[in-house]
Amino acid sequence: MRGLSLIMKNLIKNERFILTAYLLVFLSTIFILLSFDKVHIHLFVNRNSNETLDFIFRYITILGDGFFVVSFCLLLLLYKYKTAITQALAFSVSGIAVQLLKNLLFTNSLRPNLYFEAFPEHSLRLVEGVKIANYYSFPSGHTASAFAMFFVFIFLVKKRWLKIVFLTIAMLVGYSRMYLSQHFMIDITIGSLIGVMSAIIIYSFMSRYNNKKLESSLIKQFFRLK
Repeated sequence: MRGLSLIMKNLIKNERFILTAYLLVFLSTIFILLSFDKVHIHLFVNRNSNETLDFIFRYITILGDGFFVVSFCLLLLLYKYKTAITQALAFSVSGIAVQLLKNLLFTNSLRPNLYFEAFPEHSLRLVEGVKIANYYSFPSGHTASAFAMFFVFIFLVKKRWLKIVFLTIAMLVGYSRMYLSQHFMIDITIGSLIGVMSAIIIYSFMSRYNNKKLESSLIKQFFRLK
C-alpha cells in the first residue's frame, strides 16, 4: 500500500496541470450548486437547447454508456493488454462505486423527468428518441464511466493539448446527461469525481506491473503465431 500511495502522489504531481483544470471546473459547479437550487439550474440548461445540440448530445452521451465502454475495452486488446485491463478496471471500480451509492444510500433520488412532476408550472423540453429514466439519479453512472475512461487516456498521453481534448470530451458527456434531462448537476458533479478517483487509483495500481505480456496485444500475438 505504501508503494501504491507513492505512485499516486507522483501521478498527481506529474498531472497537476490537468488535475488543477478539473478541480477548477469541479469547484465551479460546487459554487453554482451552492448559489442556485437544482430546479432553476436544470431549467436554465433545458431552456438553452435546440435541434442541433439535441443531435450532438444524443450521440456524445453514448461515450459514457457501459456497453460502449466495455466494447471499447475489448477493442483495446488489439492495441495493448495493459491499456485494456486498466480501462476495464477503472470502469469497473467507478461502476461499483456508483451502483453502491445508487442502491444503498440514494435509492429515492428521482431523475429530472419525474422530479419535475411536482412542479407543473415548469415543463421540460425532452429530446425526441431518447429513453428517459426516472429513478436512481444520484450519482451519474455515464459521467463516472466517461471520466474514468478519459482520465486513463489523459494519464497515458504526453501532449498537453490531447489531455485538454480528453478532459473536454469527458465534460461534454457529463453535460449531455443534464441536457438530455437524465440527471441533475449534482449527479454529474459527483459522478465526475468518482470517475477521476477511479482512474487515479487504477492507473497507479497498474503502473506497478511491467512485463512483456502486459505490453503485448492480440495483433502482436497474431503476427507472432504467423
